[in-house]
This record gives sequence, structure tokens and C-alpha cells, in this order.
Amino acid sequence: MVILNYSFIFDETKKHNIMNEELLKEAIKKRETKNILTDVDFDLPIEDFILRIYINCDPSKYGEAFQSYLNKDFSFKFKNVPRVFERADLHINCEKYFEVKISYLNKNGGYSVTHTREWQNFDFFILCFVDGDFNSSFCCVPKDYLLKNENLTFSSMNGTKKSNSENNNVSKRTSVKLENTDSFIKENSVLEGTTYDDLKNFIYSLSL
Repeated sequence: MVILNYSFIFDETKKHNIMNEELLKEAIKKRETKNILTDVDFDLPIEDFILRIYINCDPSKYGEAFQSYLNKDFSFKFKNVPRVFERADLHINCEKYFEVKISYLNKNGGYSVTHTREWQNFDFFILCFVDGDFNSSFCCVPKDYLLKNENLTFSSMNGTKKSNSENNNVSKRTSVKLENTDSFIKENSVLEGTTYDDLKNFIYSLSL
């Protein structure tokens, strides 16, 4: 028989384990800064902003932060789309609509593209892929070039194929493998290159 002997130090006034002070400070700091981005952050160059949202935000907030950055940086062009309209994230004069996604390379060697909504009426995906060294590649892909791409496999974000069989509005996800990223961008993107300036040039060119 193995007897495990656990020793705890108790604060008799609080009746719980005394926490490591350094870890507690780190936890408090994280709580106070988690998912918080300041005006100073939104004035950072895009490369530094990508680092900032990775440090400060939960993965579920990456896309929202990236969308807010684009909306600010292209304020003369982009406007937010109210969610009730179900027409992606950003629009230009209610004529062109854009869904915005940012993905950091995951441990499986791919870029996840999540919450794709085929039933929504929009024109382009703006995608930002961030590799393991935090270098970014931008592309702008027509909606159907992504959602009907024969080289990509889509699955439901929630539920099974059977449980979603009668649901016409199923949010889905897919993944672009690292080794396929260059070919995916080359074959599908409307940008001339993969830099943020290439994205800017395309948005500027849309005289709507």
C-alpha cells in the first residue's frame, strides 16, 4: 500500500490554502488585462498589434480585435455591420461586405478558419494567417472560393452531422495546412501579394 502524504499550510483565519504570492500577482495582472486593448494598442503597427492581441486576448477574441483594428485603420472605407443583418463583419457603402478572420498557427500545423456562415450574404473573407514566428500573411478571398473549395474539409462548429441535418444555418470550421498556405493564397486571393500594404491597396482600389 502506498500512502500519499500531502502537507498543506493553512491560514487559520481564512481556512484555505495560502497562495504563492508571485503566482497570485500574475493571476491578478492577467485578470486586469485579459481581453483589454487600449487606444494605444490600436495605434500600433499591424505587426505589433498582432503580437498584442495574442498576449492580451483569449482566442475567441482574436477575430473581434482584428476586425476593430481594420475598422479603425480603414475608417474612411469600412463600417461595422450590425449583427442583426447577418452580412459578415464590415461593409463599404453597403455594397461590398467582408468577413474578417485571423488565425495563429496551431499545434497541428494548420490555420483554423472558424465560424464560417454560408447562409450569410457577403462578398469576401479577409484572412490573416500568423505563423510560428509571428510573421503574418494577408489574403482576401471571394466567399465561394473558400466555402466551396474542394481542397478544404468543413465540419460543424457544434453538434453532429445528424443533429444538424435539418438545420440550414450551420456554422462551420475548416483548416488550412501550413504546407498548403502559399498555394491556397496564390489560387484564391484577389490581392497582389500577402502584405498588409497589399490589403490596403485592394481596399483603396474599391471606389464604391
